[in-house]
Amino acid sequence: MAHMLFPPDFNLIDLEAARRHHIMLATLAVTVPVMEFHMNLAQFYEERVIALSQAAGRPAHHGEPSLKLVVG
Repeated sequence: MAHMLFPPDFNLIDLEAARRHHIMLATLAVTVPVMEFHMNLAQFYEERVIALSQAAGRPAHHGEPSLKLVVG
């Protein structure tokens, strides 16, 4: 007696669509929190630059801080 892996009315195309949908949802579940973390981190450092500018007695305008990030 042969056992079937899938029932006779099983639609493999539906399975592929479900797999792709699952992968998309899993990707979003990881990507969105990472993007939020990066935005929060950028805001944190922007606030620190403004605070340092003010502490140094330099005016810091939103979007144009007097201090600039130096890489290296």
